[in-house]
Amino acid sequence: MTKVSPEEIKASRHMQALVRWGHVMMCVSNADHYLHKMETLKIARTLDNVLEIDGLLLAFTVTYGRLFTDAAEEFPRLNRNSVYSTEGLRATHDRIMEIRNKRYAHEGDGRDIEFSMEVELRKGILRVKPTIAFGIPGNEFQDFRTLIDVLQAYTYEKIHKVIEKGSQALGVRIEFPHGPPPAHRLKSANPASA
Repeated sequence: MTKVSPEEIKASRHMQALVRWGHVMMCVSNADHYLHKMETLKIARTLDNVLEIDGLLLAFTVTYGRLFTDAAEEFPRLNRNSVYSTEGLRATHDRIMEIRNKRYAHEGDGRDIEFSMEVELRKGILRVKPTIAFGIPGNEFQDFRTLIDVLQAYTYEKIHKVIEKGSQALGVRIEFPHGPPPAHRLKSANPASA
């Protein structure tokens, strides 16, 4: 049995990388969760529904985007060209980042939220009717799903490589916890159970 000291474990670049990739895995899992909620939310033209899906879209795009932007030092910054091998996947990535940047993170041109007001003067009374139009990219959710699936596979592959290299470097087997996938993943993997 190989002995390894707590100091060696803490100083191991592989263990430090495992912590960083654990953060990535958590962000990917969160983005997957938000996307699933958007995919299964019953679309209705009510203010509650619009606000709920807008909140989920905010959480999804910001969580996803943090993986590809300069974030806290414990996060590796992912490179879209390394993660996504096709131009179609890169275009979907760019679309998510566009939503994040123009709609939520920055006040840029081309936001898909429009605010307007109708004004009518009738019988000495000025009636104002505000209108807010939200663009909800529901028709893009399947493309987002494909992207998240690729990102999850990429993340798990990186984690397993770090575990393998860390085990070799430290001389001990590293076990990384894993549990069952979320319920929506089980249903999509086994259509008969749906």
